[in-house]
Parts: sequence; structure tokens; C-alpha cells
Amino acid sequence: MLLSLRDQLTAIVSPEQVVLVHTRPQWTRRGLVERVLEKKIIPCLADGEYTWSVAIQTLDTEMVKLSPASARVILSNQFVHYAMVDWNEALSNDREASALARHRFVQLYGASADVWELRTNQDAPGAELLASGIDPRLLETLRAAFFRNKVKLVSVQPALMAAYNNSKKALRGEDAWFVQYEAGCLCLALLQQGRCRSVRTLRVGEEWSAELPVILARESYLTELDVTTEQIYLWAPESGALAVDAGWQVSRLQPVIRHGFMPDYEGRYAMAMMK
Repeated sequence: MLLSLRDQLTAIVSPEQVVLVHTRPQWTRRGLVERVLEKKIIPCLADGEYTWSVAIQTLDTEMVKLSPASARVILSNQFVHYAMVDWNEALSNDREASALARHRFVQLYGASADVWELRTNQDAPGAELLASGIDPRLLETLRAAFFRNKVKLVSVQPALMAAYNNSKKALRGEDAWFVQYEAGCLCLALLQQGRCRSVRTLRVGEEWSAELPVILARESYLTELDVTTEQIYLWAPESGALAVDAGWQVSRLQPVIRHGFMPDYEGRYAMAMMK
């Protein structure tokens, strides 16, 4: 796919901060590559019932300063609900698949899920659907901010989907835990032959890495799936050395980043710089 020759903004939006990477395509001897014009992290503090409101206000303010032509947004797992949806061969189109996913969300989360905006991801034909649900008020506020700033919003993606899709080649069809960490939150996906079979998010403290074996043992029991593994694929590019029980095999995932970004790469900007 050809790159647009106009500036693009990638924003990672979470309750605690907004991560921004502002880029512009440039011609070089190696061809057309993206160059980083500016990158920054703006702290913010969740306020009241809508934990996303301050973060979106912060993003709105920064867009006025940067004036990109287009943008893509990755939302923290703390703003997203997840569910696995069993595939049904009787489904004949996307509309029926969406209806099945919505039914599952209402079962898990109650009547409020009936209005959430849903997305689905399927690893292979016939496989279970990994579905995500987002409060429509969040998305409406986000889209309004981009419309107000005359910036084209190219995509909005949940953090788990972004990291999981970026890491698929590394997972090699194994039985394993895919663990994604962000400040105060873990997202746990149990993989069977490289395919996601269960997913859950939970709040954690600063000692999360030491507690991870106990957390995963509990989650293995709760899933009731016939999957036994001591392999962990860990997405935590912002974290340094971690203390995980020696009985587990931990592979630190390295994000596949976009061409030309390596000189500007830092772990805390991993989500914004990856392909």
C-alpha cells in the first residue's frame, strides 16, 4: 500500500496518558519511508465516571498544535471489554456474526452492552471470534474531536488487537499465554495452537510480574479449557527487567515497527511505532 505524502498522527489513548508520534513520509535512497517529526507523552488523570474524557480532551488540544492530515488511534485495554464468541457454521453473513457477538456480550456484561460498538477478529475460518466492545459515547467524543480539528480518523483499534496482530509470527502456533501489560492493567489471552481461546483484563499493582504465575494458574483453572502450558509471551515493551518465577518460560515480544523508525524507537512508544 502506498503511503500518503501527508503528515500522520498515531495516538495511544489511556486513562493515565496520551502517547503521540507525529510522522511524515519522505523520499530517500531506500525509497519512501516515514520520518518521526515529533513524539511526546502527555500525562493525564481520569476524572469521574467517564475515565476516557480527560484523555480525549488532551488529544484534542494536541491536535490543534500538530495539525496532522490523518490519524490512527489505539485505545487502552482499560477502555475496552473483550469476549470470545463460539463460531456457528449456520451463520451466513457478517450481520449474523455481529448479532451472535452482541448476544454474548449481553450475557457477560448485562444490558448496557447492547449499545456498545463491537469489533471482531477471527484467526482462521471456523475459529472462535475475539470480540471487543467499546462505549459508543467514547467513540462519539473521539470522532467529534477529529471532525472539529479537520483531521481524518483512519482507524480506531483496541490495544490487545493491535499487539496480538503485530506478534502473530512470533507465536508460532503454540499453546501459550499472551500477556499484555500497561500501567495498572494486564490483558491475558490463552492461546491454543496460536489461536486465542480466552481473554480477560484485570487491574494489577506494581508487583504484577512477581504475582504473574499465581494469576495465570488461577486463570487457567477458570477457563476450563484443556490447555496446559508454562510458556508466556509477554508484551511489555515499556518495562525493564522483570521477576517471573523460573518455572515459566518467558519470551519478551519485540514489536515489529514501521520501516525507518528504528533510530527513534523507544519502548514507551512501541504501540505508536509498530506496523
